[in-house]
Amino acid sequence: MPRPTALTLLLAVVLLAGLLLAPRASALPGRDPGPPLPGPLTAAAVARLSRAEAQAVARALHAAGGDWRMVAALRHGLPFSWDARDPPATCPDACPHQCDPHGCLACPPGMVPTFGRRVSCAPGPGLAVRQPPGRTHEQHPSARLESHTGHAPVAAAYQPCPEHCFQCTSPTSCQQCNTSYYLANDTCHRCIDNCRICFGPDTCDTCASFYLQHQGQCVVECPGGFYSTGSRCQSCGDHCAACSSPTTCSACQSDYLRHDAACVAQCPTSYYPEEGNCRRCSAKCAACANASDNCTACPTGQVLQAGACVSACSAGHFPQSGHCQPCDESCATCAGTADACTTCPEGKLLQAGAC
Repeated sequence: MPRPTALTLLLAVVLLAGLLLAPRASALPGRDPGPPLPGPLTAAAVARLSRAEAQAVARALHAAGGDWRMVAALRHGLPFSWDARDPPATCPDACPHQCDPHGCLACPPGMVPTFGRRVSCAPGPGLAVRQPPGRTHEQHPSARLESHTGHAPVAAAYQPCPEHCFQCTSPTSCQQCNTSYYLANDTCHRCIDNCRICFGPDTCDTCASFYLQHQGQCVVECPGGFYSTGSRCQSCGDHCAACSSPTTCSACQSDYLRHDAACVAQCPTSYYPEEGNCRRCSAKCAACANASDNCTACPTGQVLQAGACVSACSAGHFPQSGHCQPCDESCATCAGTADACTTCPEGKLLQAGAC
């Protein structure tokens, strides 16, 4: 049986390393492991990731010392042969002895990787990225990132970024901080407690899971007068004490009444206040008080008598300004005024409107 060549052994080691590292992306150690994946980093799995999820996976893979090419592809949205399994017949000219199914494993001095169908190398500047465990390479001179359609040069070597820095241009100049840190003067600083994304020391823009952003702070639940959108507390609206949306107020502040999911100082016509809400009056009333059938005003053509709307006043009463008023005691019936009798009680005679 022929003995394996050095190249065959190298390829076997590379393939084994790729198989071991790929599944780790779904359960990587570190503070922010990112979204779970159903298995290895395949083209289908990566395609399902949002931009934020891809960057979270990149952070986790990077922290675990995974394939730096995968980290770069996830971080910058670069083309990458995620499903590549077989090494090329020959390595690219730029890396004749250092390649695997995804292309070049490293680039010679003065060259940087280019991302296309497979990773290759081309002359150009590099990009400083945080050093994975065990890496001791030096940063390529004139470190910076340039990108154009189909290609994006990134680092061929590693050098540590500043503490808590996710992406940098040099060991002392950070461009993007890790989750829960903000950038100030090229340095990363801790956000307030329970904050995931912030842009300064005192306020939070996006809170950690199970917390809500309220006026720049992270809270477990929204205070009165605010409702949860799932990640933030929003105002219920003027004079509203509790709501589930800006158009559905369920309770009003004191001295205000709830009417049609809004808060008003007094109920409109045809409504009366009851237990903090405006209730509709009976159809028999034009206006009411304390109860739906306790009328205070009547529809056109009717008059109010003893809290009810009638077509004519009862005997001993006369209509005046929409209300039935009692006649004078000397009259049986009257009209116009209380003492303008139209009929008299039994035993009395009517004379000139008087009994």
